[in-house]
Amino acid sequence: MLHSEKLVLNLEVGAGYSKQQKAVAPGVEEDENGAAGTLGGDFTWNFSASGSFEQTLYMYAASANTFWESVSKVRADLIGSLALGLSYTIQANSDVAPGIEKTDRFTAITLDYSF
Repeated sequence: MLHSEKLVLNLEVGAGYSKQQKAVAPGVEEDENGAAGTLGGDFTWNFSASGSFEQTLYMYAASANTFWESVSKVRADLIGSLALGLSYTIQANSDVAPGIEKTDRFTAITLDYSF
């Protein structure tokens, strides 16, 4: 972990057991049980008194599927507790149904209020 006035870095790791059911056809499900693990981190760079860059990475891996997500965000304080954010998110699964994209991408513009 890194923590300073301008930079913050947090990391996490976890292990466990996953018990899931996967729909393989209408009305047909298949058990997917086994070891699972998570890995994640977030990074913040306060590049000015009113602006920051934030990066979050998260991965969940089980025996049958791996999911990961990345969120990149630039934030600027506007007035008081109100801030403007622009983010780009990528989400991916290793095992999806036929005809489904493995990767989704989102762009968002947000008004954030902190209290």
